[in-house]
Amino acid sequence: MSNGDTRRKAGALAALLVLSVAYRWPALINAATVNSDTAIVGLQAMHILKGHWAWFLYGSGYQTSVDSFVAASVFAFLGATPIALMLSTFGGHLVATGLAYSTLSRHLPAWTAALTTLPLVFTPSPLHTYILGPPRQAAITLVFLAVWAIDRASSSRSPGAWAAAGGALASLACFADPYGLLFLPPLLGLSTLAAWDTPSERWRQAGKSFAGALAGIVPFVVLASSPKAVHGEVTFTGATIAHNYRLLVDECLPWVLSSTAYVPGDTDYVPWRAGEFRLVQVAGVTVLVAGLGFGLVAFLAKRGPWAVRRLGAFGFVFLPVTIGAFLFSVMVMDLFSSRYLSAIILMSPFALAPVAERLGTARFGAAMAPYVLASAVAGWLGFGAEVAGARPVHLPGSGGADEERLGRLLKERGIENAIADYWVAYRLTFLYQEAVEVVPIHVAEDRYAPYRDAFERARRVAYVFDAQRSREDRGAMLDDLGGTKSYGTPTETLAVGNLTAVVLERQR
Repeated sequence: MSNGDTRRKAGALAALLVLSVAYRWPALINAATVNSDTAIVGLQAMHILKGHWAWFLYGSGYQTSVDSFVAASVFAFLGATPIALMLSTFGGHLVATGLAYSTLSRHLPAWTAALTTLPLVFTPSPLHTYILGPPRQAAITLVFLAVWAIDRASSSRSPGAWAAAGGALASLACFADPYGLLFLPPLLGLSTLAAWDTPSERWRQAGKSFAGALAGIVPFVVLASSPKAVHGEVTFTGATIAHNYRLLVDECLPWVLSSTAYVPGDTDYVPWRAGEFRLVQVAGVTVLVAGLGFGLVAFLAKRGPWAVRRLGAFGFVFLPVTIGAFLFSVMVMDLFSSRYLSAIILMSPFALAPVAERLGTARFGAAMAPYVLASAVAGWLGFGAEVAGARPVHLPGSGGADEERLGRLLKERGIENAIADYWVAYRLTFLYQEAVEVVPIHVAEDRYAPYRDAFERARRVAYVFDAQRSREDRGAMLDDLGGTKSYGTPTETLAVGNLTAVVLERQR
């Protein structure tokens, strides 16, 4: 590779990473808005640094603590802060973006490969769930590393070793999170196709890839066989499939493909009125789907370089596979189940490789412009109040100032335990670094039993209501506190911004 090629590749990669950071700046400057699902990873990471760890993520029988270990490694350098927790995930996405670009740039010109990678830079809102908050990103990053290793085998002097490494990484992704199971069969298919580059060694290379996968799947199998494991379910019942199909067609697939955008409302996400921009959205989704389809057509028609065609077929497979998994899953509940379709976009750069190779940089860039614009707008609108037009907004109190002030008031009153809605409880516990431990109102939503035990033993506790996040009716809850004394006798009410805390005394 010439110095000029090296500089072009480095420049294109740097541009992708800078754009990715800039695009997510609204979330980065408002990192303290961390939710409880993400905060529980941070809390487990804090415990890991103290020498306490568990195989599973707290409160889960299927998600492992891998993302917590990644967060702990970041905390060791930056401290256990909301921004460090977000960076532990976003950093993984940046690595995945770099791996995708590195894979594509082996077979495409530098800037063509960069354009093909743009779907990972300007992502719709459902992907923000994984990119900006754990858990799950560790598994996704391992998937991209597996693709990179499998593709690397073709140009390596040790193709068998790289093939084995790719297979092992594909299986280890399943250990990091069961979501990796969706990627495992296509990755093994890609490794088989890659083995065809070395005719004399193809069966041996393919065998090494499968051997690596068998070795890598052992930790997942062991963990899934443990008594604490909880297994996911699929169903073939007509009612569930019909329910999932309606969600898929009406809301989830359009949001993931950016043919529709949603914005946060007062209580839920609502469709954005696109107006004339609707033409861009329609053009964008048409170009994207056509590009994904061309990945399969080029493979079957034997058009273009073999290395590009196999990537195209690999990327295309995720369109039917992901939709099929969505239709049969019992986990599909509502609009936010759109995140289960994320693999379509995550693997789209590989599916688009054949059309990018055929059109060239300028024409491919022009063709993809409507989709990239539609996706960028859909993702940007999903930040809600964190953006005002094209400008990121630092939300009042988003730095955790109100929470910090309330925490001081609680500590001054000797309160180290509290109760709140689930979406408030672990978020506050993380922001308070466990100086005040807050448990969910409903015991069934507990993620870490020692917090509940401490709450039950405490003589003085508090009930915390967050006007932005609490799902319960505040008035009804306060009436219950004052009437039934189920949590103790109210003695004082503290109000800080959107937060209200009722101090409760218990008789012991």
